[in-house]
Amino acid sequence: MCIAVAGLAALTALLFLSASIFPAEFRYISAEPDLLSYATGLDDDETAARAAGRPDPPDALVTFKGLLAEQYAVATNHNRQINQRRALWRSVAGLASLVSVLATLGLVTGVVIHNMFVTS
Repeated sequence: MCIAVAGLAALTALLFLSASIFPAEFRYISAEPDLLSYATGLDDDETAARAAGRPDPPDALVTFKGLLAEQYAVATNHNRQINQRRALWRSVAGLASLVSVLATLGLVTGVVIHNMFVTS
């Protein structure tokens, strides 16, 4: 019985460890050249609107901060979910490893006791 538990627990640990390192698609904010190009375009739009005398020109800084905040929020939430799932899988793998070690120790203890007292 102990050998079956130890084997099953070791297999479970390996499966969950494999799942925890399986490649995942993380999200990131836009590439720096793209952000620079976008920010430059926003500045140009704001400058052109001010030069044209529009009463309420767009604020490039506010627009750019909003874009960055949205990209960080989406990426962080997505990546956090991946990392929390991986942490859970690693925890299950650790517990399964512990069960495997304890079952193996139980098996060794049983064999030693059997050899010391039963077969003597």
